[in-house]
Amino acid sequence: MSRRARTLALALPAIVALAALAYEMIGNPLDPFDNRRFSPEAWSSASEHHNVDWRARMCRDLINRVIRPGMSEKQVVALLGTPDRVSDRRGPGGDLFTDRHIYEYEIGNSTFQGMDDAFLYVHIDLTDHVLKTEIYGY
Repeated sequence: MSRRARTLALALPAIVALAALAYEMIGNPLDPFDNRRFSPEAWSSASEHHNVDWRARMCRDLINRVIRPGMSEKQVVALLGTPDRVSDRRGPGGDLFTDRHIYEYEIGNSTFQGMDDAFLYVHIDLTDHVLKTEIYGY
């Protein structure tokens, strides 16, 4: 094996490990909804300072790791606070849901340029448990 091949064989696992560590620490910097890890304190602070774009940066982590199906509505509110809106319709003026209501949390603009509002939707069933969580408006 040549010296160059040995160097590459040693460097490649180190680069992969470093990339995995960076992703674990900060998420995906290319995804505007996944470049921060969820923190209840940061979520609350963003709400208090009316900087909902900071909420957006935590949403993918929130969906993948924090708010899970089956979680109680009380646990969701303890983590995220009172929703900005509660909906029982399929979109504005749409049909009524008969099996759920949706907690809506504003997360800023999907383009981060002031256009197209984005929301975190937490679908809550009639027994007050999470069905699913999604980002809407991107």
